[in-house]
Amino acid sequence: MLWWSNRTSEIQRVTERLDELHDEILEGKESKLSGKAGGVVITGDSDGGQHIITNTSNFYNASGVLLPPFATHLLLLCLYYGKSRQKEL
Repeated sequence: MLWWSNRTSEIQRVTERLDELHDEILEGKESKLSGKAGGVVITGDSDGGQHIITNTSNFYNASGVLLPPFATHLLLLCLYYGKSRQKEL
């Protein structure tokens, strides 16, 4: 999810919990996620989606997660107002 063109706090917490795995890799141990397939789906109504996908994918890649081609998707949620509603705005 996007929040002001950044990751939400929930996604940040997940990343911070997985950071322990990255520390193990830096110690020379094999990642518990090594060879596992993954993907990233971002939803929101902002332009920051590609930035979030890049950062998240980079972290997963550094943790050994395999990201196949087209494993990321940005879903922009747009609000549609009818013509009568647009006049009110």
